[in-house]
Amino acid sequence: MKKILLLSFFFCCFYFASNKASAQIGYKFTGSQASNAKSGDLKNVVSNLNSFTYEFWANRSNITGATIFTSIVSNNTVAGGFGIFNNQLVVSLSSDFGIGYTTSTTLPGNSANAWHHYAFVFNAGNWSFYFDGVLVGGNLPDAEGLVQTPAYSGIGATFFNAGSQSDQLPSFDGSMDDIRVWNTARTATQINNSRLTELAGSEPGLVLYYRLNEQSGQIVIDSGPNGLNGVLGSTTGVEPTDPTINVTGRVTGYPLATTTGATAITGTGATLSGTIHDNGNATTTSFDYGTSAILAGASSINAAPATVNAGTGNTVVAASPTGLSPSTTYYYRTKGLNSSGTTSGNILNFTTSAAAPVITLVTNSLTAPFNTTYGTASGSKSFVLSGTNLTAGVLVTPPTTGFEVSTDNVNFSPTVTVGGAGNFGPVPVYIRITANAPATGIPITGNIQLSSAGVTTPPTIPLPANTSVTRAPLTITVNNQTKIYGAAIPTLTASYTGFVNGDTQASLTTAPTLTTTATAASAVAGSPYAITASGAVSSNYTITYVPGNLTVTPAPLTITANNQTKVYGAAVPALTASYTGFVNGDTPISLTTLPTLTTTATATSAVAGSPYAITATGAVNTNYTISYVPGNLSITTAPLTITADNQTKAYGAAIPTLTASYTGFVNGDTQASLTTAPTLTT
Repeated sequence: MKKILLLSFFFCCFYFASNKASAQIGYKFTGSQASNAKSGDLKNVVSNLNSFTYEFWANRSNITGATIFTSIVSNNTVAGGFGIFNNQLVVSLSSDFGIGYTTSTTLPGNSANAWHHYAFVFNAGNWSFYFDGVLVGGNLPDAEGLVQTPAYSGIGATFFNAGSQSDQLPSFDGSMDDIRVWNTARTATQINNSRLTELAGSEPGLVLYYRLNEQSGQIVIDSGPNGLNGVLGSTTGVEPTDPTINVTGRVTGYPLATTTGATAITGTGATLSGTIHDNGNATTTSFDYGTSAILAGASSINAAPATVNAGTGNTVVAASPTGLSPSTTYYYRTKGLNSSGTTSGNILNFTTSAAAPVITLVTNSLTAPFNTTYGTASGSKSFVLSGTNLTAGVLVTPPTTGFEVSTDNVNFSPTVTVGGAGNFGPVPVYIRITANAPATGIPITGNIQLSSAGVTTPPTIPLPANTSVTRAPLTITVNNQTKIYGAAIPTLTASYTGFVNGDTQASLTTAPTLTTTATAASAVAGSPYAITASGAVSSNYTITYVPGNLTVTPAPLTITANNQTKVYGAAVPALTASYTGFVNGDTPISLTTLPTLTTTATATSAVAGSPYAITATGAVNTNYTISYVPGNLSITTAPLTITADNQTKAYGAAIPTLTASYTGFVNGDTQASLTTAPTLTT
């Protein structure tokens, strides 16, 4: 018996109404001619393996009896392989299907004359068999007691022949396609996930991959990573085989159709997708779609590409129906038509999105510009909105903070929400410039924003051209001031007329500067002196100024007549005065006219009338308000000496008349001037 090293083979496929799902063209094997597909040299990719998978599609002609799918060859000697015996999957790796040296499992039903998928999985001494992706025998111990590949044979496997005969089983009669060999034990999930489609050829663990898509010549292309190309041929001998004789037919048939998930789903459309396999014939592609789960009365739409050329293989096709109804479930399938017939893919479904939410600008009266003055709200203008399929209300937001909106033209706010979930309208929205909108000096531009969840293209509502806020008038009036001549300039102040929005002097960017031409020394004669304001700055106001006056009033000046004293009969002394109130360094000589000092007294004024008033009058200076304080002239008595005259008499004579002499009489006074003459006694 011939020995062979373990090969790692894996093939996954799918079965639809006797049509291969992963096949493209395939190869037809004639058992009587021992048709075969000989692989490239395998010894460097399958030696010393204790797990592998071999899988393929096959359509066998024999209903009963034995069939060899693939023989394993070591140095041109057949050493077992994979086949069917009395409707059982059988495998032998160390003998040429000798009795007692095969591991097998029974196939469900009749597997002849139809495409089916077969997979042989070896894992550390146990076999698992898959038929159309279904496990039909699992974890069966190898009948030859093999656990690891090195125990199989000392002879390395060099190639295998798909369809080739064995010593004890006839060659395969039928068709094969998409042969795959793996160096891993594939799982049921892995097999089923990939059996519908052709592989890329770079999948992990894949060591040999014959798509059998060649339409001419004898080369069998290895689409796997190792480039182990094989050849097609036939032989009438038993062994060794000769792969160079008589290339026979290729398999063609119904297209293969697979429907895949819809994308780009909206409320009115979607993109349908799928794959079409031409299976050797030019194939026209399309999709059926409709609201019936079984696609009764379905619509049809051409797919792109519209035609899959023969030999192209699996091709992604797509179509995008439009005009669908929102929130509706649609069923669809891909469909291929070629000379062999029509194949429809599996039916899938999708649900269109809810109808897109829409905001509609029904009417818009925002044509003339908004114009107002700072501090006064403008007149309102309106636009009318409606909404459909909304999930929330429409938020209306003016372009700047200087606007406010309302739905009743009475109660205004910075934003307003119109409507709610569902539909609404038509609803008017009013907008105006707020009273506290700053004066811009330039036209205000921008768009009123409309927003609602899910609305991607709301209407744009621009402000009318030349919309603006002008400055409010503000008058700064300088307050009149008064000061006394010589006093310091008082604090200059101003009054404001025109402030709005609660503004005050503190709201000015720059406060006004107040100045006057007067100084502390400014004379009354130049009064009033102008007080002016200038330099105030505010972007919200147009400022005008009203000047004020600084009036200089005379300072008080008191002229006090100095008191005087004189002796009776003496001349009236020089009259003088004292001054209280002079400022700015003024002195009596600053007076335009000096005061006149007079008294009622004369040189002859008697003491009896003393004191006599001294008055000041007539002083002149416009810078002063002059008041006078009179003085007194006091007259003191003049000295008068009365000297008794000496007398002589004889003794005994009568006393002579006593007389006196007077010294000190003034003003022509004599003894007679005395009120009482002196009494002379002796």
